[in-house]
Amino acid sequence: MHKKEDKNTQRYYIKNKNKVKSGREFCVTRSKWEYQFCQWCDNNDNVLYWESEPIAIQYQHPIEMRDARYYPDFLLKCVNKSGKEQIWLVEVKPYKETTPPRKSKNKSNKTILHEGKTWEINKSKWKAAQRYCKHKGWKFKLITEKELFGKNK
Repeated sequence: MHKKEDKNTQRYYIKNKNKVKSGREFCVTRSKWEYQFCQWCDNNDNVLYWESEPIAIQYQHPIEMRDARYYPDFLLKCVNKSGKEQIWLVEVKPYKETTPPRKSKNKSNKTILHEGKTWEINKSKWKAAQRYCKHKGWKFKLITEKELFGKNK
């Protein structure tokens, strides 16, 4: 794992340890959404194995113009209804961070600038992840609260 635990992290203790190749007893999650995704992976019979932040992908940081590393949230191997196995890299993000930022009367210039930077960085990370997955024969997926909790907004 690449980041240290802090006050915003929570440990998810793995129930089905046979589904986690690393042998770890827990995953560090940085949001309730990541925690919820851990529960889904742990309890879903179609998930053969899963890991939290198991790989680093190099990308070009668009603001600082330097090489950087991106650690996608999860790697999992699933079996679909027809029995075909597929490996997925999954990033769990709030929906608002998966679309370009929008100006609003209620947002300060500082907030708009921050959202714009976040959007550009995320796009660079996700393009690198898509290239990486294409090369490996894997799939890349963004998961938001819409998928996790069935929310429309």
